[in-house]
Amino acid sequence: MSYIIIKENNVIKCNDLIKAADSADDILFLADDIIMHDDNAFAVMSSCLHAADKHAIVCGFEIENNKSLIETALKYLPEYSTVSEVNACCALIKRSVIDKLGYLDESFENLQEALLDYYRHINRFGFSSVVSYRALFSYDKKAKTDSNQDALQRPVFQDLHPCVSFLKVLDENYYPKKRILFDCAIMPSMYCGTSEYQKAIFESFYRLFKDKYEIYIYVGREAAEYHKLSETYDNIIYPDTINETTGAFHIGFAPNQLMHVEHQLLMSMRCLKIVHTMHDIMMVRINEHIGVGDRADVELGIRLSDGIVCISNYTKDDFLARYYYVDGINEKRIPVIYNSTAITPPENEHELPFDEYFLIPGNSYKHKAIKEAIKAVSGSAHNFIVIGIDDNEFIEPNIYSYKSGQLDSDFMNYLYANCKAIVIPSLYEGFGLPLIIGFKFGKRVIVNNNPLNKELREHFKQLKIMSVFLTDLKKLQK
Repeated sequence: MSYIIIKENNVIKCNDLIKAADSADDILFLADDIIMHDDNAFAVMSSCLHAADKHAIVCGFEIENNKSLIETALKYLPEYSTVSEVNACCALIKRSVIDKLGYLDESFENLQEALLDYYRHINRFGFSSVVSYRALFSYDKKAKTDSNQDALQRPVFQDLHPCVSFLKVLDENYYPKKRILFDCAIMPSMYCGTSEYQKAIFESFYRLFKDKYEIYIYVGREAAEYHKLSETYDNIIYPDTINETTGAFHIGFAPNQLMHVEHQLLMSMRCLKIVHTMHDIMMVRINEHIGVGDRADVELGIRLSDGIVCISNYTKDDFLARYYYVDGINEKRIPVIYNSTAITPPENEHELPFDEYFLIPGNSYKHKAIKEAIKAVSGSAHNFIVIGIDDNEFIEPNIYSYKSGQLDSDFMNYLYANCKAIVIPSLYEGFGLPLIIGFKFGKRVIVNNNPLNKELREHFKQLKIMSVFLTDLKKLQK
């Protein structure tokens, strides 16, 4: 092969060097600040170049000059793979392709642009670019001079072999601490069960393991601001800041459902191991909540996951009964972590419609049975505050409604802290956040008589709080 050492940003001179080279030789472009990590690297590149008729260009693989990382690359990466564009700083071009398709376009003033245009030109004729993962190189920063400073920019690859993204986490010596990513991208910027669970499990994990692991949270800016995460934690990644420098993670944990394919993609590209959370499978049982494509996304999430957390044994049993046929599903990799919340006592006084009241929390979903509960307590001698109707108003003299999703956490905590008891008429929950909030405030909780609530009463039996089961909503009158 003929070597062309690139020192100047000059397209015409580069063409002259190609023409002057031996007509039988493949042409190797090489920046003058490159360090090859194997004496046999160029022979390896030539072998990849001639491994297939349609291989036209082969480039080396840029890697840090780190012995452990280099050994990891050699262990996990294949010999080569095709890419859309190659690194012009270390590229070997087949002479027969040059003979057929000509030289660089001299209308370009910038050599980098001319080379990339040439590679694209070759590709249009059906030839492939290849990266050789055995031809490892890095740049000698000390050798960099003003003359070659702008000769070739260092392009960022987008379609290298998937293992490339995980080399640093596959190398046991690269990071001093394992990197953990909490994917809370769908955390709502409001008070609700989804956000409370995500916050609670992240904050608890961070408090317990911040010295052992390098812990990050991926979250939207509005949610981070609303829940004051940005005031407390440094390692926050936002959707508009995640990029190639973010790196990969040893474990990605999503404290939310499996149905969001864009987050499954994010986790697959960033996390060596993936753990999702299953709150319930109500969303796949109720047709109004999910489409056919979304159901397929749920199954994809199950297949991608290395582990799945369920928030109750009831949810786990329901989940396994629904998805028993999915390949790889294993009861042993589905632990139960009961729901929790980072609830705190209210900081402020709030004006309420009643001095004494029962609290009925919920939302507008049918299974919450809010309308049925309102009908049942109509005309009762007791007062009720209901969360989950569309407007803030008196429904009846003894019933006042607040719209769900528009109340801040301090007001909700005040409602919980000052009620006589909490009534949860919901017919279907994976756990039911109001239950654990009631426990934390020492309130009696009135719930439906079903397998989930029996499980939770047994689990929390030492609290001696959840002792009332509804078999008929009409009993709320009493």
